[in-house]
Order: sequence, then structure tokens, then C-alpha cells
Amino acid sequence: MALTKIITDSIDLSLDTTGLKMPKGTTAQRPAAVDSTIGETRENTTTGNMEIYTGAKGWRALQQTGQDVGVVPTNNFNTVLYTGTGSGLSENGVGFAPDFVWLKNRDSGSTNHHLFDSVRGVGKTLYSDGDFAEATNPIDGYLSAFDSDGFTLSAGTRNANDVSNSGDKYVAWSWKAGGAATTISGVGTINSDVSANTAAGFSIVKYTGDGSAGTTIAHGLGGSPEIVFSKSLDSSYDWNVFSSSLSTNYMMKLNTDGAAFDGSAGTNGGAYTVSATLLTVVGGGSTQNNNNASGDDFIAYCWRSIPGYSKIGFYVGNGSTTGPEIYTGFKPAWLLRKNVTNSTDAHWSILDNKRNITTPMNPRFERLLANLDNAENTSDVNHKCDFNSTGFQPLSNHNVTNALGETYIYMAFSE
Repeated sequence: MALTKIITDSIDLSLDTTGLKMPKGTTAQRPAAVDSTIGETRENTTTGNMEIYTGAKGWRALQQTGQDVGVVPTNNFNTVLYTGTGSGLSENGVGFAPDFVWLKNRDSGSTNHHLFDSVRGVGKTLYSDGDFAEATNPIDGYLSAFDSDGFTLSAGTRNANDVSNSGDKYVAWSWKAGGAATTISGVGTINSDVSANTAAGFSIVKYTGDGSAGTTIAHGLGGSPEIVFSKSLDSSYDWNVFSSSLSTNYMMKLNTDGAAFDGSAGTNGGAYTVSATLLTVVGGGSTQNNNNASGDDFIAYCWRSIPGYSKIGFYVGNGSTTGPEIYTGFKPAWLLRKNVTNSTDAHWSILDNKRNITTPMNPRFERLLANLDNAENTSDVNHKCDFNSTGFQPLSNHNVTNALGETYIYMAFSE
């Protein structure tokens, strides 16, 4: 790099009321070690972080905690573990009033993933591992209250098997949106009810489909979504997953292990294109049943990356048991991954930092699968992964994690 030497005891910029603009470039454009000086600072346009050259540890992000954007990770996302009682229970310790709770029985197979949100309201359940319509107060138990520091579960009429079976271990992942929904009208072509946490890059959107091509829906996220999970509440259509890492009009299904496909063609598709304010439906008629069937109510969970708190992206597998080091800018608390180019045992794999059986240290492989109702597996090394201070590293060459040349999308949240 070129060096400019200024011969003076100090540089006084105190009279300048603007800011100091730093050099910037992509990760690939980082100066090599031989051209770098300890303390050198730049803006990384790939990660959105300011970073500093540390010498032996290379380039490291300055934004590790999200404080630069006012985001405290544990005030917006948290994982809690609890043991079922065979009846209703209140679970505190989330750290905030959640708007989206995703829970799973870890011990028993054939128990669904239960997804609840404050926009649809209490007692309303969706299941990530199936194409089922929304259930109201199901017999296997449901969430009956969103509390100031957690949530309350009700037993239903069959011993709360899926949410609080006596003695079974459970995990609940919680996100904070914006509380009570606000109706946004006059922005999209149809109205939407939105609960948005723009600082943390998360919004919950409810709307009624009109069956028309080009329909637009306001998402309230404050920036373009990078991943969207959407589902008809009224019909047995598959979950629709938009990812900004996929080709235009391509989508995935959260309830299957299938590869990405063109959602703008065929039956029961559901592609979106996105902008900073809108979700736009691609296709018409039956090609967009998954996200805009006429008369059906839909829910959409939208996220975008927030430096130091969340990272949504993709990586390409190297086929080694020592996979690529994926940079997020923080140590993950939660990680969702999916192979988008292969459909052979290519499940939606979920790891977190709370479910380790013997020790809270690496590697982590206590996986749950969002598209299956299986119990937690504590010995499946195909999902093995290290959570590091600046990201994660897959430690398998299996299709589900790190096959040679395969593309994987991921979503991670900071501890």
C-alpha cells in the first residue's frame, strides 16, 4: 500500500464537523499481509464492517457486538431450554417480550416444530415440517400468551405432547419484532399487517392473497429482505422460502429437503422479488399459490443482515472434513443451513449454542431438522460445525453441510 507520512506531533481535526472517510473495498481486495501495517483500518464493503489489521490474527472486524447500530443481540434473539411438565407452563428468561417463538421437542420423534407469532395471535400454530394449514388451539398444546420475559404454554387436550410432554426436553428460539402489528396501506397493491423491528432486521407480515401477478406487499423491514419464510394459513400449500442468494425467481420449501427451483412456473410456486419496501409476487394463477392464492391469508417472516448481530448469506462447499471458514463478524448463537443445489438428504439443519450435551465448547452437532419432526440427534457428525469468534466452520463433507461444489444458504444470529 502507499504510505503518506505526516511530520507533526498531532493532527487536529476537531474543527471538522463531518467525518473521517476511510479506505474501503471488498474482502477479496484486502491488502496482503506484506502490504499491511498493524493498526491499519478500512471499511469492508462485503461484510459491512469496519476492520483493523492485527498482525498475526489478520484482519478483524471492529463491530463484534452490534453496539454500533444499537443492537444488543440477546435483546432481540435468544434460545431457552425447558423440561415439559405434562401440563401448561410459563417459560421466563427469554430476556424480552418475543413476537416469534419457534419450539421443538428434543426427545421425541413424530412431534412437530411449532411456530407462533404475535401478529397471528395466541393459540395459532404453524408447523415448519409440514404443509399443514394453521391450527387453532391444537390438541398437542399451544402458546397461550406472549409474556414480558417469555411465553406461556397451554396443554391442549392431549398432555401437551408437542410443547410440554412430562419429562421431555424442549428448545425454544425467540425473536423480537415490533409488538402489535400496524396496518400498512397505500404502499403495496394490497394492505399488510406488519410488526417490524427495523434495528434488528426482522419483520412479521400478514396479508390476504389476491391471486394476481405482480401483487406488491409492504414488509416494513427498513431494507431489502435477504430471506423470507412465508406460508398460507388457510391451505395445505408448502412453505415458500425466498433467499437473495438464489437466482431470480427461484425459491425453496422449508418443509422439504428439495433443491432450489424456479417458483415462477408450474403449480404451487411462489416466487418473490424484493425491494427496500416491498415483496413482489412473481407469476399468476396456480404458479403463486404458495404466496398469493386468492382469498388465503398468509404470514411472512422477513430478515435482513445487521452487522454484529445477524448474517444471512451463502457459501460453497470444499468437500473436505475441514470446511471453509464462514465469516459472520460474530460468534454465532444460532445457525440454520441448507444445501440449495442437492436434494439428497439435504435437510434444513439447525444448531445453537445452548443444546450441547457434555460441554459448551466446539464442535457442535446437536442438530434439529426444520423440515422433519425427528428428535434431536446428538451424534450425527454430518452436521458437525465449529462456532468461532468471527463465524463458523463446517467439519464434514456430507451433502447436508459441505459437499464439494455445492451451494449452501445460511442464517446466523450472534450470541
